[in-house]
Amino acid sequence: MKRKMLRNKALQGLLITLACTAAVTALWLFGSLDTLEFKTLDARFRRLPPWDAAQGTPANISMVLIDQTSLEMVSRTIHHGWPWPREFYAKMIGFLHQAGARAVVFDMYFSEPDNDRPEISGADSDAALAAATQFASNIVHSYVLYRKGEDVPIEKRDAIKRMSALDGDGLDHVPALRRYSTGALPTNVLTEAAAAIGFATQEPESDNILRRQALLARFEDRFEDTVVKSQALAATGFLRPGDALRLEPGRLRIGADSIAIDASATAFLHWYRPPADRTSPFDHHIAYNILRAVIRQDAGMDPQIPPGTFKDRIVFIGSTATGSFDDWATPLTNSIPGIEIQATALANLLRGESVARVPRSVTFLLILLPALVTAAAANLGRRHTTIVIAVPILLLAAIATGGFAALARADWFVEIIPPALGVLATFMVANLTNYLTERRHSRMVRGIFEHYLDSSVVESLIADPEKVRLGGERRECTVLFTDVADFTTTSESLSPEQVVQFMNIYLDAMTDIIIEEGGFVDKYIGDEIVAVFGAPNPLPDHAARACRATLRMAEKVKTLQPAFKEAGCRTTIFARTGMCTGEVVIGNMGSESRMNYTAMGNTMNLGARIQGITKMYGAMVFVSQSTADAAGKGEFVFREVDAVRVKGKTQAEHMIELLGANTPGHPFADAVMRYAEALAAYRQRQWDRALAQLAPLVEQGDGPAIKLAARCRDYRQTPPPADWDGVTNMLTK
Repeated sequence: MKRKMLRNKALQGLLITLACTAAVTALWLFGSLDTLEFKTLDARFRRLPPWDAAQGTPANISMVLIDQTSLEMVSRTIHHGWPWPREFYAKMIGFLHQAGARAVVFDMYFSEPDNDRPEISGADSDAALAAATQFASNIVHSYVLYRKGEDVPIEKRDAIKRMSALDGDGLDHVPALRRYSTGALPTNVLTEAAAAIGFATQEPESDNILRRQALLARFEDRFEDTVVKSQALAATGFLRPGDALRLEPGRLRIGADSIAIDASATAFLHWYRPPADRTSPFDHHIAYNILRAVIRQDAGMDPQIPPGTFKDRIVFIGSTATGSFDDWATPLTNSIPGIEIQATALANLLRGESVARVPRSVTFLLILLPALVTAAAANLGRRHTTIVIAVPILLLAAIATGGFAALARADWFVEIIPPALGVLATFMVANLTNYLTERRHSRMVRGIFEHYLDSSVVESLIADPEKVRLGGERRECTVLFTDVADFTTTSESLSPEQVVQFMNIYLDAMTDIIIEEGGFVDKYIGDEIVAVFGAPNPLPDHAARACRATLRMAEKVKTLQPAFKEAGCRTTIFARTGMCTGEVVIGNMGSESRMNYTAMGNTMNLGARIQGITKMYGAMVFVSQSTADAAGKGEFVFREVDAVRVKGKTQAEHMIELLGANTPGHPFADAVMRYAEALAAYRQRQWDRALAQLAPLVEQGDGPAIKLAARCRDYRQTPPPADWDGVTNMLTK
């Protein structure tokens, strides 16, 4: 009998293992676990050792960046706006060629003829770039491919196919190449002048994080299709001319190096963590300095760029300026310029590095075997509870540790989510029925509501079940948007654990104050808090409550500085807040199966815009005129900072700064009076008078005063047009 029971338990464990393995394998094969798996890959990359700066830069790559500073300095000193004449890039090529650059790679697309300018025609400017490209003979240009769009001239397509096509066979090893039918292609003259040319099309994963790079693609038209190279692969072929490219099953051979690829010729990139004191493993130089060096050199002066800066370097040129729309999320960061990704891809190919995904047969065994061990341990029963619990914990730790070690030591991408899920599923299957009961379900639903919604919202929904449906009501509320100033910069200096510790301290304290003042937290967006005052329960003084909450939050942040410092923050933490009062639609939004209690409408949009504008003026708190009027000036001190017309709106909005509480002897009287007189003078075009009023405030570091003074000085040099109405127009959201 005992043997039979043991056999039955073994059979039961085997059946549970097979069922769980089959379910997990199905999810894995259908790609349902990919997004989560990729998140673990991101975490592994973030924990790899940083690049050793003593080795120089990966593949000896440097960058020349057209950043916001370059645009502003060129506009101010060379008197050229964006886009720059192509002649500028020709001069940069000449300078870098003379400086001994090994190659220059443009992560920019010259797909349209250059604009005509008074001092040079567009055709001459284009010709200068083509001539410099041909003369240097080490320039790599790029283009972008699209799946759909207008046909491009046949001569452009033919030039691309001649210069970017893959020579050789083995294409049967990559049957799933990405297909494109059009693109933004440069002229055939520029294409053929280049040493190499390749596509720089980026396609992130479904979670909008870019982890892989396509090395080949099919460029199709009505007559034929051609397999073309990526920018990185084309540059590699030029920089390693003696190393033949060969396609093999799951591999791209570059000489003696082997790059792991899939059926679409896509490779997982090996990301280089920057050193602790830098934001990039590659050297950065701003384009303005190169142009200034050219001008100085032409005038017989010292270019002020040390000799050897670009000697034997591969130099990337690209734009990182605001509005370039070339920012991407990667495993290492939420926002990185595309030029960094292209440089990483080229460094990988030149160094022969790639991340290889382990074969599916290995992953299947990693699902099955730990599940079998977990089932065997579970059969030991209650008398061996410690073993029953310890075995899956140890297995999960071994899976996670092994996955990291495989990446760190051998660039192997071992999938850990399917094995971990197999262990957890096998361990938990006996208890699934309990989790599916109605009582458990109802408790879970209530727990979810209380976790995501403020308790006042939950109680309101419980008291009136009719509210638990789609729809909303119009109501006047005050909305509050607040986030930590320069949080991206702050978080870069923190470990993930420190970021979590900081966020818990900050969000917990701010949320308590909002709730105490009668508001409810609509949502958290990273470090940003969105709160609404006046719903779900009506509050006649919602604007005043929002203002009080904001001032209390600012004071609380001051007292929390030691805690923030203990969490790893190196700089003083402060928040920027925007508020707007007006009508919102508030209620349950979403679908019948999934809804969220939230607010929507123009007031919400304007509140978010106002919060964003605070940074531009160096201010802490801006409110709309409607909020200032509703809150009343008896309790608070306000001052008008500017009239702003946000993008997409014709009506100007007055930006009102909340300075503090209106207590006896408050210190804001002089700032309010002087700024008001300066603003009036500014709107009357009396720049000197405004500057005189602003001078003491500027010396005190008053952000809005500094902004207005700078604008007065600019207008004194270049007066605004006759129809100027004193309103500042925002060109971006």
